[in-house]
Amino acid sequence: MLRYPQILKVILIVVSSLTITLASNSFAIPIAAYNQYKLALKDFKAKNYKKAQTAFMKLANEQSYAPAMLKLGVIEQKGHISKPNYTKARFWLKRASELDNPDAQYHYAKMLERGLGGAKSIEEAAKWRKRSAKLGHKVSQYDLGVMYFYGKGVEQNIEEAAALLIRSADKGYKYSKSRLFTMKRLLVAKQKQGDPIAHYLLGTLNRKGYAGFRPNDADAFKLFNFAAEKKVARAQYEIAQLYFYGRHVKKSYAKAAEYYKLAADQGHVYAMKKLAVMHLNRQGGLSDKSPDIVPLLEKSAAGAHQFSQRKLGYMYLVGDVVKQDVKKAYELLMAAAKQNDAFAQRTIGQMYEKGNGVTKDLGEAAYWYTLALENGDKDAKELLESVNKR
Repeated sequence: MLRYPQILKVILIVVSSLTITLASNSFAIPIAAYNQYKLALKDFKAKNYKKAQTAFMKLANEQSYAPAMLKLGVIEQKGHISKPNYTKARFWLKRASELDNPDAQYHYAKMLERGLGGAKSIEEAAKWRKRSAKLGHKVSQYDLGVMYFYGKGVEQNIEEAAALLIRSADKGYKYSKSRLFTMKRLLVAKQKQGDPIAHYLLGTLNRKGYAGFRPNDADAFKLFNFAAEKKVARAQYEIAQLYFYGRHVKKSYAKAAEYYKLAADQGHVYAMKKLAVMHLNRQGGLSDKSPDIVPLLEKSAAGAHQFSQRKLGYMYLVGDVVKQDVKKAYELLMAAAKQNDAFAQRTIGQMYEKGNGVTKDLGEAAYWYTLALENGDKDAKELLESVNKR
């Protein structure tokens, strides 16, 4: 989910009256409406719930603004103004969930699981947790991991459970780290039985220092190597990473490329991206003229890999390696921008500022520059100030 940054005091918004015409998949709203949301959010945090509700309601109805719908759902669910109204809460949370707001999807799944405000459905809760987890919501990743562990609402899958808990733990969620201790005994038992997936997962716990392990690349390499020989794509990717960065083993781009390819051939999205980049950088004896580069990035981008979406989108924008296609560029860059990719957000802003493949719109340019700036793109500050002076 995109974060909606506060406008910095140094930025003079002179385009607040502009209305932005958006594609249905754009998260942008008019700058004036954006500022109204930020003010309403301040009221919400100050517990001025009635005032905040009025503003959120307007934004939800007039702009179909998912974050405002989320807040309306929370106000009703928590009973911030009167007693809790789960029916209304569920209505707003579902609307925001359908617009791919991961926080709303998390709350909506909870209501489905408990049967609050409507029918109870563990299977539906799992469906929305999958969508939220895919968008990076760490608590949804944890909840879904627990569902996979026990086979609740989904078919039991210990590998998927552990993978989700590890992703959540990587984001610092303490309950995921605790739950991995619970899984450790089961994984050790499976490892002793020769299970290659258990070897891979224990290797990951060793490398990251989870579940009581100290970070240990040597032990991780042994565990990954066993799983890699059994054609576990995730383990092949991890072996490639160790060779690429020279952790425990002697650094070797050639060996890294070999293992990235093994994983990529099995559909590993991150391995595809790494292999494509190695081609572009001519590492490990790979060629930057290889016909494999674009297909690798396309498959990786289709798997929602942010870097691949951004890289391939920019290639289409400037006609580098591929034939220039501004429409494809916009679609790929927008997909990355929605995942908080600052470079993609700035580039989308530049497309709107120049009218490159889209209708020229300084208001929309200002919006995306603002997001890019909040996400750490230093070049966006000067571009935003320049747009606001027009």
